[in-house]
Amino acid sequence: MTFALSHCTETDFPRLFTILSTAFGDEPYLTPIFPLHYTPSGRLAGTQRLLQSFHSEPGAQFMKVTDTSTGEIIGLAKWLIFKEGEVPTIEGELDGAVLTGDWWESEAEKEYAGYLFGKYLIPRRRAMREKGREGRGLISLDLLCVAPEHQNRGAGSMLVGWGRELADQMGSEMIVEAAVLARVFYERCGYRFVEDITIPVPEKWENRRRVRYLFMHRPAVTKNS
Repeated sequence: MTFALSHCTETDFPRLFTILSTAFGDEPYLTPIFPLHYTPSGRLAGTQRLLQSFHSEPGAQFMKVTDTSTGEIIGLAKWLIFKEGEVPTIEGELDGAVLTGDWWESEAEKEYAGYLFGKYLIPRRRAMREKGREGRGLISLDLLCVAPEHQNRGAGSMLVGWGRELADQMGSEMIVEAAVLARVFYERCGYRFVEDITIPVPEKWENRRRVRYLFMHRPAVTKNS
C-alpha cells in the first residue's frame, strides 16, 4: 500500500467534494454551509464552489493523497498560504466574513449559514489581522478530510506534513479550526490548543444544533529554533 501526495487538478474536484461530504456527514457546520451536500445536486453545487475557490481565492492551494494501488483519491487538504506582506487586510468587524451565491433553498437558510460562517472565522480573521499588521506570513489549514474507509492510514498526516514543511521554510505560524475529536491528531502534528469555541446563536435559531470546534495553532519555527 503506497500513497502519493500531489497538487489537485480541476478534474479531481467531484471526487474531492464527495470525500468532504462523506467524511463530515451531517455535521452541524458543514450542512448549513453546503446545503444538501449528500445529494447529487448538492454535490454538484459543492464541487462548483470548491472549483471557484481553486481558481480565485487568494492563497488557496489544494493538495490530495492518492492510493497508488488503485489510483483513487482518498484525502484532501485546502491550505491558505500567505507569505510575508501577503496576508489580506482585515477591516471592520472580525465576524464580517460573507457568504455569496445562490446555493440555499431560502433566504432564511442563507442568513443562518452566513451567520455561522462569520462567527466561525473570527479567530482566523483575528490571526490574519495580527499577522497582516506585523507584516508576517501565515498558513491556515482551511479544510482537511480523508474518506472514511481510508482514515487512520496516514493520509491526514501526509497532508498536514506538507503544510508543516512549507511553514518551516517560511518561518510562519500555522492555524486550524479543528473538530473536537481531532485534537490529539493535531497535537501530534505540532499544533497547540488555543480555544474551545461554541458559536452562540440568537433566540430565533435556538433549536439549531450548536457548532463547537477548537482553534489551534502551531508557532512559527525559525532556523535557529
